Amino acid sequence: MILSDPLTPLLEKGEVTARYYNPGDVFSEVHILLLNDDKPDASALKYMVGEARVFIHNFNLPSKISVKSFGWQTPLLERFLQRVLPVIQDIAPDILRTHGLSLELLVARMSKRRFGIPHVASIHTNPHQPAQNVSLVRRFFVSGLDRLRSQVLKEADEVLPVYEPAVPFLQSLGVSDFQVCYNVLNPSAIKRKADYKLNKTVKVVCVSRQFQTKDPSNLIRAVAVIENMHLTLIGDGELHEALARLVNDLDINDRVEFIPSIENGDLCRLLSEFDFFAVHSDHWEVSKAVLEALLSGLPVIINKLPDYQIPELSEELCVLVENSEEGYLGALKKLIGDDVKREELGRNAARVAWERWDPQKSEAAYQDIYKDLLGG
Repeated sequence: MILSDPLTPLLEKGEVTARYYNPGDVFSEVHILLLNDDKPDASALKYMVGEARVFIHNFNLPSKISVKSFGWQTPLLERFLQRVLPVIQDIAPDILRTHGLSLELLVARMSKRRFGIPHVASIHTNPHQPAQNVSLVRRFFVSGLDRLRSQVLKEADEVLPVYEPAVPFLQSLGVSDFQVCYNVLNPSAIKRKADYKLNKTVKVVCVSRQFQTKDPSNLIRAVAVIENMHLTLIGDGELHEALARLVNDLDINDRVEFIPSIENGDLCRLLSEFDFFAVHSDHWEVSKAVLEALLSGLPVIINKLPDYQIPELSEELCVLVENSEEGYLGALKKLIGDDVKREELGRNAARVAWERWDPQKSEAAYQDIYKDLLGG
């Protein structure tokens, strides 16, 4: 595994899924090469590699490498990255897998060319979603990085976007050989909701990082209007203190609970106890939290996007609202007052979700890809 982002923050948030880095226990060793100085707890990673032994390696990149390479120029970058090749040669992996859209891609291509190791690229974001006020300098650097991404992904053995919203990005790069392969979710802890009778106090859960493009303020304001309702916010981020002040200003401290992090298995076991899952995101994505809620059979409320309709999140599965207090308030009131609609939405969501995103099927898909690359 070649990663640019640190792993410790994910482990601290509890985002740990069984065999995530070793689906089907295909491998006896999993080596994680971090292009940074992060020192994640190897024992915490053990759950994510199954029966394999886990090894962690660090390779620190030069500071301001995008500037030093004059806007991600490949020949200059390769000079900076040559020193990592002996590390990979010493590991002698059978497969290289990248998570990300930065220099891990180039490291994988250099290793593939030098040592003939197959490269599997997982694509977890769409960095081309509409953005406002992008400077010319920013556009210059993004253009250079996109050239690099296009070159490398066209040479990868497998390109695996983890949801449909990543497909337009790949197409914009001219990458046509890919297959959507959804994230492997918790294979054992997800508990399906059986009873859609509302709790005595209606319980809403929001699982999301707390920053500007995922700001749940409008949801909080909507909850403040409905007296017999409790909101649990799971996640942390730069907006946390502002959200806490908003809750205090609305005088609903006794009806809103903040949980900075929770182990993924515990979260999956808890979801079915809530009445609704509600979230806000401006990103072109299908978050793992939303998929877990759908698999649990929770009625899901999520905002519409102005420029794009996420294929997976149709009105068949979710209540789509405007990102406003009125939008969330209307959806909550409607579902509270309509027992039939509430149950139909939740049960249909679970049925469709298990057909599309069954964790065992997702894990088997990755397992089959690896075995094909390894010659069976």
